[in-house]
Amino acid sequence: MARGLCFRFICSRFRSRKIIYFISVIIATIYMISDLSYIHQNVETISLSQPNEGSVLHKTSRENFTTKELRYPHVTNKSTTVTEGIHVDWRIGVEKKFPWVIRQKYLVNYYIYIARTLNAEHERYKSASLVFLHHNKAAGTTVKTCLSVLASAETLRVGPVMASQTRVSFHTSEVRRNRYANSRIFMGGYSFGVCDELNLTDRSCSYFTFLRDPYERIISSYEYCKRARSDQLCSALNANEVTLKQWAKHQGNFFFRQLLFEPGFCQRHYDSFIDIDSELHDDKWSSRNKGSLSCWFREKLILQNLTTITDRKLLLWYALDKLTSWFAVIGLAEEYELSMQLLEGAYGLPFNKMCGRMKRNYNLYQQSNETDSTKTQTVMEMKNELMADNDVKETLYYDLQIYEKAKDIFRQQKESYFELHGEHNRQ
Repeated sequence: MARGLCFRFICSRFRSRKIIYFISVIIATIYMISDLSYIHQNVETISLSQPNEGSVLHKTSRENFTTKELRYPHVTNKSTTVTEGIHVDWRIGVEKKFPWVIRQKYLVNYYIYIARTLNAEHERYKSASLVFLHHNKAAGTTVKTCLSVLASAETLRVGPVMASQTRVSFHTSEVRRNRYANSRIFMGGYSFGVCDELNLTDRSCSYFTFLRDPYERIISSYEYCKRARSDQLCSALNANEVTLKQWAKHQGNFFFRQLLFEPGFCQRHYDSFIDIDSELHDDKWSSRNKGSLSCWFREKLILQNLTTITDRKLLLWYALDKLTSWFAVIGLAEEYELSMQLLEGAYGLPFNKMCGRMKRNYNLYQQSNETDSTKTQTVMEMKNELMADNDVKETLYYDLQIYEKAKDIFRQQKESYFELHGEHNRQ
């Protein structure tokens, strides 16, 4: 009898745990469905008046997206099939509402996905066209100089530098795109998305970029723009007439917007989406001549008008999720020499050999009469001032999040590189 009571007690406990487990699963499912419902309720495709002919603003690519995910699965965690399905679903929701952010042609991060595998994918990187997304004031000028040196030494054809108007003409002219179809190197601040527009049949297309601490980048651009008023980076507002904090709010999340770039934002037929009076700007600009504004500033104003805070957070999550897919290599300005080693290992070109010792051109805030120690102290004081301001921190939130993710990606790249090439390559 004691055995019978004991057996019934155990079965009762087992059934209770089973019931609790199934109830937990049901509750979790209800929460996930409600989250998806919220996303789908907020993913109506944005319709822009007078879209550029042939613009990607109204094109979706759900089939291409799904195929790409099968080839390069999301591997940030060991999720269950259900969780992965939901993860893919919210990304499709973002792409439905903001179809121009879809990038179809790229090579995934070499060190995270490819370097430690034994397959033919390695050769695609060695022969690929390279597109350098120049993030202003993050060693970009040095990298562009390096690419020019490499192109000359390796006899590689270089395409046009992707400034705003060059990018627009490249986007709208098939003749111009075909003219540079054999180019191996492209570069510029408006270059993201070029791979989708190149008519490549015999090779792949690959992006790489360099990032920098957003606070330090803001300080560098502030001091630089006090002297370089004609640069497109500096023309929307006179840095000599505003404080550092005002400048930080003016430039905002610069790299985040570079990832969301669409050539149509540079064109006049989007002027109706620009409210110039909502932003601090140079007095020479008004509603009558806003068509001449720098493209990056136009994009900032357009996105402010087209998106809500919730939209921008979804776009941030999307960008963070895609970083290791979009960029074959992510370099850091603070780790310039090692970044050159990573590029050399991925692409098989002598980046480090020819450019590893080049002077990094991102300390332009150093005055000619300052010593290194004085400059360092000045920069730290300016950085501390920005970091202590909650408004500035909120303004730069998206770039700060991307930079933190980029540092983690760089760590993974570095570990993979030294695992393959040995610890003796550490500097």
